[in-house]
Formats: sequence, C-alpha cells, structure tokens
Amino acid sequence: MRILIVSFCLMAILSGMTQTKTDSLLRLSDTADIHKKAGIYLEIAKASIKDSAKANNYNQKAFAFAVAQNQKKEQAASVYLSAKILFTARNFTDAIKWYEKAIPYYQRINDTTSMTNCYSYIGISNFNLSKNKEAISAYLEGLKLSKNDPDYSAELLANIGLTHDVMDNFNEAISYYKQALAINQSIRDTGSMAIDYDYLGITYNRMKKPDSSLVNYNKALELFRKLKKEDRYAVSLTNTAWVLQNYPDSLEKAKSYFNMAWKTFQEIGWTHYEPDINHGIACILKLEGKYDDAIALLKKSISQANRLK
Repeated sequence: MRILIVSFCLMAILSGMTQTKTDSLLRLSDTADIHKKAGIYLEIAKASIKDSAKANNYNQKAFAFAVAQNQKKEQAASVYLSAKILFTARNFTDAIKWYEKAIPYYQRINDTTSMTNCYSYIGISNFNLSKNKEAISAYLEGLKLSKNDPDYSAELLANIGLTHDVMDNFNEAISYYKQALAINQSIRDTGSMAIDYDYLGITYNRMKKPDSSLVNYNKALELFRKLKKEDRYAVSLTNTAWVLQNYPDSLEKAKSYFNMAWKTFQEIGWTHYEPDINHGIACILKLEGKYDDAIALLKKSISQANRLK
C-alpha cells in the first residue's frame, strides 16, 4: 500500500509541475517576441504530450509561427513532435508517416543526428506493429547516418539484433549484439554493455545453449549490480534462474535467484512479477520430485496471473 501511495503522490506532484510549467509558458507566449513564439509553443506542446489533443493544438501554433518566420529548425522540430505525440499515444502507423515527413525537414538543416533519431523511431514503431523487416530496414538507414556517432550506432545494432531474435534469426541476432557490444566496450558504456550481455543470454537460451547463455547472463548481472540498476538486475536474475534449471546440481541456486529477484521486485514495486516467480519455483519443485508442492504453487501462480488480467 505504501508503494501505491508514493506512486500516486509522485504522479500528482509531476502533474502539478507540468501544469505550472505550461501556465508559465502560456503567460510568456502572450508577451514574447514573435521570433520566440514558435519555440515557446513547442515547449508547451512537449509538456502536454500525454494529452494528444492539447499537444497537437499547441504544436500547430508552433508550426504556423515557424513557417511565418521562416524558422527551419523550429519547423523540423514541430513535424518531429507531431510524430512523437502519435508515438506516445501508441498510434504507430501514423507516427511512422510523420517521422518520415520530418526527415527532409532535418535534411534541409543538415541535422543528421535528428534524421538518425527519426529512422530509429520508424524502426521501433514498425517493431511494435510486428513489421520486422520494415523495422530492420529503418534501423539500417539510421546506421548509414550514425557512422560518426558510436553510441547511436550501438543502439541501432542492438535493435537490429533484437528484431532478428524475434524473427528466430538467432545467428544474425548474436552477430548484431556482438557488434553493439564491441562499440559499447570501446566507449566504456557499461550500462549498454550490460543490456547487450543480457540480450545475448536470452538468444543463446532460445538456441538451447545454456552454457553460453549463463556466461552472458552472469556478465550482465555483475554490471547491473555495479550500476545499481535494480529493475534490470531483478529481471536478469529471473532469466538466469530459468537457465540454471538445465543443471541438476544448480536447482537450489536457481531457487535462490528467483527469491532474490522477488525480493528486489517487491522493493521497487514490481509485484506483477509474482506469478512468474512462483511459476519458476514450481518448475524447480517438479524437477526435485516434489510434485504436490509444485502443483500447489503452479495453481497459485495461475490464480495470481488471472487476477492481474
């Protein structure tokens, strides 16, 4: 209950802060120089992004002022924001159209980073629509533009790997994850390295290669622990626990990993993972020959999962 109260209070505070910022910007827009109005309306639209109707209203005003003042940078930002509003509303089909419209606007001002960002989100949108080939195509276009940006290149490579994994193209997935990992190692981005190792663990597990999966999961776990990424650490513990069940002498360790993960999930408020944890432990009990306990816990897991629907 304490977690819920904190969450609701935080939401109320953030909502109040956003409204205060919007009110302040609206007052500023009344007296601002005409050349600054597009930028101000863009900020108001960004602050209102979870209310798509309101955000679109202010974004349209921003675009009109940007066109009137021939402000190409603000025009590009407005077209991009139209896409982001749709993406936030999970209207991925229309978001793709607007990201595509934003690209030539950024091209006019030689903003390759923002063009890369558009291709990245076109890829993510297609991925969310289960259009995996289109997603990969967009990521590859982004890669052409990000040659001088290793951080972005690594992100795109990892996304291509993730898409191949979903398509069951496991060898391609591993190849792209390793390319991303090599870049992240070179720029010492340990957070992204941890994610790359985690992805490799997932793919190797799906390939029925538990030894390789464990090697990568353990590297991910160590980095997530050092970085104090509790949410990622807990998920990775759960994934590792499932792999450990392939080894009869590691069942107790698997059980301890599930329990450690559940403790962390409780601490961060992710109690929706309880059915998965109980399911995992039930599978271990079955492997140990404790069938009655396994059935009882599995029934509990199913009941918990049904309540969460």
